Amino acid sequence: MSGAEVIGLVSGIISLIDAALKIYNAASDASGLPSDFRDVASRLPLINESLFTARQALQDEPETPEATTALTTMLKACTTKAVALQAIFQAVIPGEGAKRLERYSKALKTIPKAGKVDGLMVGILADLQVLAVHRTFKTVTKAQIEQLIGQAAKGHESEVARQASPSMRFENTGSGYQVVKNGDGSTFNITHK
Repeated sequence: MSGAEVIGLVSGIISLIDAALKIYNAASDASGLPSDFRDVASRLPLINESLFTARQALQDEPETPEATTALTTMLKACTTKAVALQAIFQAVIPGEGAKRLERYSKALKTIPKAGKVDGLMVGILADLQVLAVHRTFKTVTKAQIEQLIGQAAKGHESEVARQASPSMRFENTGSGYQVVKNGDGSTFNITHK
């Protein structure tokens, strides 16, 4: 499994989702469809945008072999769901210029498919959620490491500056004696009589 295969799978899912969206948008009257179809279609543009972002992140920062294997398995399952979703949209949504009989025939097919469309969308969203969480933790960890390195560098700079300047400062603004001792030895306090 390679990173290119993962990127290819994401690109394939993008194409399938885009095809389903085009089928839906080509329908001259989607109001006769069950609400599940309209709900699913309303989510497709955001899913595609999320996939574009994921693909770019995968291109910019390759995955480990273990993550690549897991992502490949998950994305193959997501591809299967996207193929099924696109096929259902193709089968039940009448194209532009469809005759009345074809519209009624396709409308009858939508009823048993509505629940399946919703289930496929839930599955695709779950796969995208896994991908998003994986990328989020990877990105956050990288950002946190960079932040810690930056803080460590600042801490090192301030430590060097602290060592270059005197570590103690004594001021006596009142009347009386001030005795300061630095190093080993005895300290003798001066007292007034």
